[in-house]
Amino acid sequence: MISLKKLLAGVLSAAMVLTSMALPVFADESTNGNAAKIGETEYETLTAAVAAVKDGETVTMLKDVTESVEIAADKNIILDLNGKTLTNTDSKHTIENNGTLTINDSSNDKTGTVDSVIHARGALVNHAGAVATLNGGKFYRSLEAGNSPDNNGGNSWYTILNQGTMTINDGATVENGGCYSANIRTDSELTVNGGTFKGGINTIKVDENGELTINDGNFSNDKATCIFNWNKTTINGGTFTRPNIANTSVCNGFWDSTSAVGELTITGGTFNGVVGNYADYPGKIITISGGTFTTDVSEYATANRTVVKNSDGTYTVSVAKIGDQGYSTLKDAVDAAKENETVTLLHDTEGDGIKVSSNRSFTIDFGGHTYTLDNPLVGSSKEYETNGFQLLKDSTIVMKNGSLYSEKANILIQNYSNLTLENMNLSLNRHHENKNQPLYTLSNNNGNIVLTGDTNISALERNIAFDVCRYASYPGVSVTMDENMTGKIDGNIELSGKKTANDFKLIIKNGTVNGKIINKATDVTVQITGGTFPGQDVTEYTADGYYYDATDKTVKKSAAKVIDNAKSAGVKVTLDNLEKNSAIDKTADATYNVVLDTVKSDDKAKVDEIKNANPNKTVIAYDIYVAKTENGVTTEVKNLENQKLTLSLPTAVKEDGNITVYHNTDMVQNVTLSADRKSVSFIAPSFSTYTFVYDAANLTADDITKNVKVEFEKVTDSEYDIVLKATEANKKINGLLTADLTFSLTQGTTGLVNYEITPAANMSLLVNGNRYTFSFDGTNAHSATGGEIVIGKVKFNGYCTGANFKVDTTSADAVNKLHTTEAVDSIVDEYLTNGDGTNTGKLDAAASIDGINLTQETANLTVNVSFPNAVVNQVAAYQDMKVTVSGNGANEVVKLGSDNSNVTFANDTYTVEFTDKLIKGNTYTVTVEGAGYRTARYTVSMTGAKTLNFWNNVKDALTFVEENVGTGSRTNFLAGDIVKDGQINIYDLSAVVSYFGTDNLVSEHPTYAKYDLNRDGVIDSKDVAYVLVSWGK
Repeated sequence: MISLKKLLAGVLSAAMVLTSMALPVFADESTNGNAAKIGETEYETLTAAVAAVKDGETVTMLKDVTESVEIAADKNIILDLNGKTLTNTDSKHTIENNGTLTINDSSNDKTGTVDSVIHARGALVNHAGAVATLNGGKFYRSLEAGNSPDNNGGNSWYTILNQGTMTINDGATVENGGCYSANIRTDSELTVNGGTFKGGINTIKVDENGELTINDGNFSNDKATCIFNWNKTTINGGTFTRPNIANTSVCNGFWDSTSAVGELTITGGTFNGVVGNYADYPGKIITISGGTFTTDVSEYATANRTVVKNSDGTYTVSVAKIGDQGYSTLKDAVDAAKENETVTLLHDTEGDGIKVSSNRSFTIDFGGHTYTLDNPLVGSSKEYETNGFQLLKDSTIVMKNGSLYSEKANILIQNYSNLTLENMNLSLNRHHENKNQPLYTLSNNNGNIVLTGDTNISALERNIAFDVCRYASYPGVSVTMDENMTGKIDGNIELSGKKTANDFKLIIKNGTVNGKIINKATDVTVQITGGTFPGQDVTEYTADGYYYDATDKTVKKSAAKVIDNAKSAGVKVTLDNLEKNSAIDKTADATYNVVLDTVKSDDKAKVDEIKNANPNKTVIAYDIYVAKTENGVTTEVKNLENQKLTLSLPTAVKEDGNITVYHNTDMVQNVTLSADRKSVSFIAPSFSTYTFVYDAANLTADDITKNVKVEFEKVTDSEYDIVLKATEANKKINGLLTADLTFSLTQGTTGLVNYEITPAANMSLLVNGNRYTFSFDGTNAHSATGGEIVIGKVKFNGYCTGANFKVDTTSADAVNKLHTTEAVDSIVDEYLTNGDGTNTGKLDAAASIDGINLTQETANLTVNVSFPNAVVNQVAAYQDMKVTVSGNGANEVVKLGSDNSNVTFANDTYTVEFTDKLIKGNTYTVTVEGAGYRTARYTVSMTGAKTLNFWNNVKDALTFVEENVGTGSRTNFLAGDIVKDGQINIYDLSAVVSYFGTDNLVSEHPTYAKYDLNRDGVIDSKDVAYVLVSWGK
């Protein structure tokens, strides 16, 4: 039987349990008076809610409450203050955390508060082993009474005490109105990423074993120090404010070498007040590598930083500067740069990726330093934050004089801007995890990019040094390695994308490309006019007038001039990329031109055989070849093979017709007719007679023009085609038989010029004074049809300024008219200058070539002055040596010396180039002279480009100034002729000896250069030796 006493005890116990349990209040019930909720379940007290909450759930406060809350060690909860105030009671801390706690404030006004009103108790205590994250709320001691370091006023303590791991983020505020206790004391790990922190005897005190990291936030204290560090503190950012710059904002102390070591590191932030060591117990280490300060912190700055005094009187521990303003990071400086300002990097440094927005213009001068890009990197979105630099379109940016390096980025520079790299080194030292995915040192998707100076771009194998990528909807991209580019591209260049209306180009004028050009693009323009290419034959990319020299792997300007097309009657022939054919000697000072000529008599029978076999077809035949003119002699190029040839036809091929091409009597294979059926292309195996057989489209009266004009089309400076053109759109001249034209020449203001007129292929010419009658020879052709018909060529000989050549339409005896094949209907058979162009054919003969300027052909001269008996390359004023070219109107003087950019000095040899200065065929005297040297002279005949060699020693064997010309000699520009008598003897030796031992000649005795034969600035035994080895020679 159960006793009454036990029963009463059981009832009492049950009652106690019930009063401590949460009483669920559901959504349809009143919430008045409840303190908190979890989801939709409300609790009468916050303590009850905290007891009931499960891992990861949120307890939301519903009203201001006076409770002290303790978070158990096994709890992981979120407390949402929701704009309410939590105040402590029962002599307890407001919140004690032994578990994992996150505090938020979801209210719009952010008025959530955790307050402590009890002496020696805090708003939040985070115990050892606990983890706390503060994302919002104000942590406060509203009744704090400590008014001095010696008086606690009966109510004082820390607002927050951290003994575990704590993170405070932007949105949280921690305040303490007293001056007896610290606002925050940390004995363990505290990270501050933002927030507002005010008051206390220290705003944050880092006590024994404490480790504080501040990345951002606002810290102020009008009574004492913002940060007092006893152990380890790192400040990467934030603002630290004291009322007066003489007040201490950050103080560093040392107590022992195990738990209070006094290590303060500052990499960034703004500090209004003194940063330094505690006077009584000075800290061990203060290291400052960034930040802006109101006092000079040079004594703490790291070796790789410069303390810059700014214009406002502050000091920035700087890695970069703009003018007199310092910046702690390159990113800060770039972000601050205004239009056309220059950011200067002051030291080698590591830093974050840098993104530059659109419509900016500035320069980064790296000052010879290296910027190593580390995480975090940048990109267009989070998933693409793999770029070191990202430069957006419509910005103009110059990077110069330094290096960029990364082992983290996928793309070192992702560029959409107008970018210039000058004397820069770019290196990306990593591979993609996917071995089939290349990485890019420089990726160009838009803008105009210029690489200049000693710029070097390197990529690992499999990667791309730089690309030219016409990307998405961006306007266009053009990359130029300009003429001043002397650096190397160590890696491949990739071309990709498709051209739109704007530029899509790669232009290389100089520099070295050790990789290959990988072309995946459509319609990209690649134009190479210089540079070195060890990894690839770039013949296909060389510009007109340039060629790839496989011997030294360089692209050079062709000495040869190549004219790749010719016209005759109604046709035009073009040899595509003729200048790249191996039969063209690019080093020859010659002109190569396509010739469209009458079929040779030896081949005429073959052509007639083809004509007879095709009586109902149009048959045209020409002797097509390439002529080479060198030193006035013209020869046919015999070894020209497998060259693409395109011939425009006088009339289109019928829609249902075809065309057959014969080389001599062999049918040419793989002939391509153009889409408009007006031209034909094929690979010509070699060159001689080509015959074209086709079904010509029929012409009607509406296809025939009644208006024709004469034009001169320039072929070279001295040659012009004489062309008859139909002036009505899409109409033709039908069956031209003869053309009568009268010409006149007016001499220019200088010189004398004459002209020579030759007929086009298959035509003959009758000359009567200035009247020229062009007609078809009747054997190879009887007439010609076409929109334009070349009837001949005029060539000018001599030289002149401002001459004029025209069709004479004013002289009484001038005759200008055309005759065409007579046809049915209203097709005209004559074109006259007085025709009306409607009923009768009209010839507009008013054609002229105005302002003819012909220069005399030049030849280039190279002069090498070698010093086997070595000399020092001094400035020209001291060197006192020169090369002169004179005669036939020339007087070219070039002084030798280190300050003359027109002279090169390498391997103890001066090289002087006289380019376009000397008239080909003339004779000149070349004089080499210098103080203390015997003058040398040589007469050169400029039949072509020439090289002359002079030397200052005595040769063992006869040596030629001009290779294989003359008898040779052992001496010419000989050292030692000081008295200038043409001999080297005792007088010269005495002159040197008399000044023996004199030094500092360049600065103090420049007129003594003639005794200083090796130009080293001292008269010594070397100069005596130079005289002795030349003695008597």
